[in-house]
Amino acid sequence: MRSLKEFSAGGLVIKDGKILLTLMRNLKDGVWTYPKGHVEKGETPQEAALREVFEETGYKCEICGSKEIYISKYSFHRNGAYTEKEVYWYEMKPISQCEGIQTPQEIIKTAWVSPEEAEKMLFYKSDFEMLKLANERIGGKNGF
Repeated sequence: MRSLKEFSAGGLVIKDGKILLTLMRNLKDGVWTYPKGHVEKGETPQEAALREVFEETGYKCEICGSKEIYISKYSFHRNGAYTEKEVYWYEMKPISQCEGIQTPQEIIKTAWVSPEEAEKMLFYKSDFEMLKLANERIGGKNGF
């Protein structure tokens, strides 16, 4: 069996105590998650994260801090290949108003939600780890 390694990057976008989530099209009816996508050739993870957040949400953002706040690692099988994936996450704040979703084939809609609302909406294990980080940055209780 073939083995592949993939790298993605995304943003934990926070504004006024709320977190930006995307409703992503996938094999289910849609899954709420944070905006992210593949790091393209010649791109840094930071550049990919900013691009992907813009494409999936329409928000132009800036990264807070100088390095990633979290790295999620997981594996899966796709098209007969075992794939190991790393996702580099950056805390971000929006710097311009929403221009609308640029990738409607991937994203159904976006929403600004409180950490409590996000806890009821998220699906992936790593997203809940990110939610703990968001909650700490927003100043809420320490985890759920």
